[in-house]
Amino acid sequence: MLAEQMNKAQNQAELRRQFYVALTRVRDRLIFVGSPNIACSLNESSMISMKVNSKGNNMGDLMLDGFRYMGLNSGSEQCWSLEGDVLGERLAEYGEQVLEIDPFALYQGSGFMEDAVQELRLYHHPDCFAIQTPTSVLSNWLTIEQRLSEPVEADELEQRKVRQSPTLRMTAHGLDTTNSCRRRYWLTHIKGWQSEAFNINWSSNYGLNEDETKDRSSGEDFEKVTTGWPSATSFGSMFHRLVEIGLANPAEKKSEGFDLGPIWFNRQKNLLLSSKEINDAIHSQTEWHLLSPEEQQQTRMRIVELATLLSEGSLGRLVDGEEINGHQIEGLRTEASFFFDHEVTFEGCIRTPVTQLNQLHISLIESVNILFEGQADLAIAGVEGKVPWLQVVDLKTSGARENVLEDHPLYETLSEPLSLNPQNDAERQMLQNHRLQLTLYSLVFRRQEEQKPIHQRREIRPPALLIATTGRYVQMPEKMFEDAEKELMGLLGWMADLAADPNGMSEPKRLPMESIDVCKKCPFFKGDVRMCAPEGMELGITAYLSSQE
Repeated sequence: MLAEQMNKAQNQAELRRQFYVALTRVRDRLIFVGSPNIACSLNESSMISMKVNSKGNNMGDLMLDGFRYMGLNSGSEQCWSLEGDVLGERLAEYGEQVLEIDPFALYQGSGFMEDAVQELRLYHHPDCFAIQTPTSVLSNWLTIEQRLSEPVEADELEQRKVRQSPTLRMTAHGLDTTNSCRRRYWLTHIKGWQSEAFNINWSSNYGLNEDETKDRSSGEDFEKVTTGWPSATSFGSMFHRLVEIGLANPAEKKSEGFDLGPIWFNRQKNLLLSSKEINDAIHSQTEWHLLSPEEQQQTRMRIVELATLLSEGSLGRLVDGEEINGHQIEGLRTEASFFFDHEVTFEGCIRTPVTQLNQLHISLIESVNILFEGQADLAIAGVEGKVPWLQVVDLKTSGARENVLEDHPLYETLSEPLSLNPQNDAERQMLQNHRLQLTLYSLVFRRQEEQKPIHQRREIRPPALLIATTGRYVQMPEKMFEDAEKELMGLLGWMADLAADPNGMSEPKRLPMESIDVCKKCPFFKGDVRMCAPEGMELGITAYLSSQE
């Protein structure tokens, strides 16, 4: 009972607070809605007679007291004033009174101070309002449709130029997919398509896994489904985590005058095969706990196998302090955060309007700023002889869930396993598939070095891949790096053009049939309804579903 009374008191206090705020913050008009407990009467002289029994504890009582104070401050007697009201003294309670109110007099003048509301409108009966016939929503729409269909004389509008510089946020890992099929990017970012397969009866065909429900608006590809293992995303995250916390760092400076920050020199021995670090890495993924004991054992054994390959490979030996092919590592950073912006300027670029109707203004695009923000898997600083350098290394786990690793094409013709050069077609293709992402990472470090005096700049080496399946550390060839930089600038220019004038750009064509392997990785190609495909291939319901009808 006490709690109920306290709650009631709190509610009343809050209502009074809101009422006070309304009275003191109003700017244009304040509308009171309510009714007296006892009906009012309107006499022949249009005077409203209203009985009140005020005790000062409700909103109406507070309002009347406020009006009485304002009347006293203005020096004019009002209909709610009582005999004995004195300015500066506490007002007596109304008690039982009969107020005679003249609505027309209040409309002509409230009687309040000069800086207060100067008129009050009192509506005492529904007849005070104009009669309105209610209309249905359908009727309103039909009226609007009729007005829109009526001819309108086109007036010459003086268009105002609005200068804009849009910002486009991108992810590095989606660059290569966008470059391989610009139509996919256009469908997602201009047409607004969701980056997922269109399935009609998917629940009966297969269950969606983590890879299939992942947001791919940045342009990531689907991975091949492999049973008995975690998803490609979870497995990759496990090994990435192990490398992040377990990779050795020699933290030994070997060059003078080319300073690095202390973040590069966190000395650590090789912990890739430490049970504690391995458990930390595999348990960091929720999917690990959904695996059967046999699948967990298989996954753990594969993680250990990959960690062994990395430790015995060229990068593992370099970070342990060895010199290989004239190279030595000074320090490194795992999960290195980066920020990169690229501005594309325009001259006289007018954004095409969405409709052909006359526009009140035109958008003049001065520039488009493309922003990238994320983390690179690994950044290493080293020397070759007396030449200090920096390099970005990206870890890839493609093929790491094969039942037998040695059966993967990445193991073909590995005649020089410690060489930094690509040894087979699979390694060259992997570099080619990720060339723009890797190049962007390298441009980040190049820009940082360009902020330093020339004699303190480190050489920026072409980026490299750390291939988990073989433990190989493979550097991109110089020619591929140079071509990839030109290709990246061209892609960013196209994306900027699209952001500047999306309605003025032509729709990218479907890929030719020989590029079907690219299409097979795209969500718009997959699913029960094929929304995009190479030229010449039919769109719509796939052959699988058609055969079920």
